[in-house]
Amino acid sequence: RRNVNIGLDSYERGVNIDIMRTQVFLTGALQDYLGEHQMATIAELHDALGAPCVRTVYRKLEVLDYVSSYSHRGQYYTLPSIAAFDAEGLWGCRAVWFSKFGNLLATAQAFVERSAAGYTAAELTQALHVQCKHTLTALVRTQRLARERIQRAYVYFTSQRSGRSQQHLQRQSHRAALSLLVEHPDLAV
Repeated sequence: RRNVNIGLDSYERGVNIDIMRTQVFLTGALQDYLGEHQMATIAELHDALGAPCVRTVYRKLEVLDYVSSYSHRGQYYTLPSIAAFDAEGLWGCRAVWFSKFGNLLATAQAFVERSAAGYTAAELTQALHVQCKHTLTALVRTQRLARERIQRAYVYFTSQRSGRSQQHLQRQSHRAALSLLVEHPDLAV
């Protein structure tokens, strides 16, 4: 802090005004850190930036158009230019997963809606590398997805009727093909 007198009139009245020197935190420091480490938590970025408060880190991240992980409760951050998303829109870095679709809810919904035959919770868990059962239940409760019990498992489909019927037909044809292979293993050549 430094004391600054403003004007002779103020000085004569005995008024001193304290003005704080504002610090400048550059987004380049975050870019450099993420470029070197590929991803980081808010605490790591806070330390790298040397910012006095976490809110400053979030403001700088917003400028950089960051991506947060859908695994690990969204605790990790990276930049779109760093994330090498695969054809499915996923990128994994040291067992932390990121999606071009956003958080786990948005990613699960996108995967189910784009699928040919819907997903069971186990199938989606395998595809996304994280447990998806509670996420899928939440999407059904908010009517963003539909589900149907087929044999012993719930299958999750798009909430749109036309897409759902197409996915259901595909699911039935997959099931029929698998049943045929189980009954006649010699056909699997």
